[in-house]
Amino acid sequence: MVLIMKKTLTILSISAALFLGNVGGAEAQKTKVRYADEQMTLMNYQHAIEIYEAAYAKKPNYATAKKTAEAYDQVRNYDKSYEWWKNTVGYEEAETADFLHYLSAAQKSAHLDEVESELAAKGVNVDSLQTSLETFINTKTRKKVKLENAEALNSDGSDFVLTEDANGNKYFVSDRGATFTQKMPGIRIDGRNKFFSEEGNDYTGRQYFSVYKENEDGEITEIISNVPGTYNFADPSYAKEAGVLFYSVTRDIKKVKKNRDITVQNEIYYSNVTPEGTLEGFMPVPFNDSIGYSVMNPFVDESSKRLYFASDMPGGMGGYDIYYSEYDDEMNFGTPVNLGAPVNTEGNETHPFKKDSQFYFSSTGHPRVGGMDVYVADIS
Repeated sequence: MVLIMKKTLTILSISAALFLGNVGGAEAQKTKVRYADEQMTLMNYQHAIEIYEAAYAKKPNYATAKKTAEAYDQVRNYDKSYEWWKNTVGYEEAETADFLHYLSAAQKSAHLDEVESELAAKGVNVDSLQTSLETFINTKTRKKVKLENAEALNSDGSDFVLTEDANGNKYFVSDRGATFTQKMPGIRIDGRNKFFSEEGNDYTGRQYFSVYKENEDGEITEIISNVPGTYNFADPSYAKEAGVLFYSVTRDIKKVKKNRDITVQNEIYYSNVTPEGTLEGFMPVPFNDSIGYSVMNPFVDESSKRLYFASDMPGGMGGYDIYYSEYDDEMNFGTPVNLGAPVNTEGNETHPFKKDSQFYFSSTGHPRVGGMDVYVADIS
């Protein structure tokens, strides 16, 4: 009897340990996903993706696959978005909206024909989904342009925006350098931190954007922002007559009037440029609002003495609109003017650039090939 009881107790103990282990593991998975969800609300998308993928690898399921696909949509990684929506619709729980997202991801990653055939073979009514799908421009009907790789400037990171000063120095933006991986906290798993990481960009998992200079000898050096607490430093636009460089920054702001529940926005500053290509002093434009709305992507047009920029300030037509502010020789700026239709839409319009009478900008609100495309308009 004693021997039987000992065996029974041993079996019960093992069963209890296995049960508690399974419960603990399941709860740990839920905790990971909740933490990743919080990172998504804080726009720490790359970190959220890492946690979602780790959680999915441990326990594959429909909900986590869908969250991962949505996260890749946010960072506009269309190949990975397509991969994860394909994974998502493979589950029995997949809904009609998931198939629509799958088709959209296939459009943007050049897999639409094969996905249409795949879904039709599964008995999915592709025609009904197509009526809800955004109509994209067929690239075969558009004029072709020749693209050349600026190999001397490019790196393994993101490299964009190019402007040149009066002395032949070229300025561009890059997040070249080391990547970093955030570690999930081991004790308090709530993810509540709206402040920028001091280590790097939570959005991309890379260094913060910075402005770099290439001199006439081809030497590339990083330009240091004079604005205190600068994290992202981007969008250089040079005014040759004034000898001034406009740029946008995000700053290290922890609280405003004892309020720590804030979201820090982009701002535009400008500085004098020395003959050596370094920045001297700094001044903000008067329509910045570091916690109210974003002001970014400056482009200076000296022929009309206008500073064009993108902003989601109140009173716009959609998300980000393109505005301009006229200025004088003393750098006094007028009230921002919304460009209005047909340039601005209910979507996002950013990155203005003007050459002669041609006005270039990026948009998600016009008929497009996919993602955020570049457009041109005639403007006076």
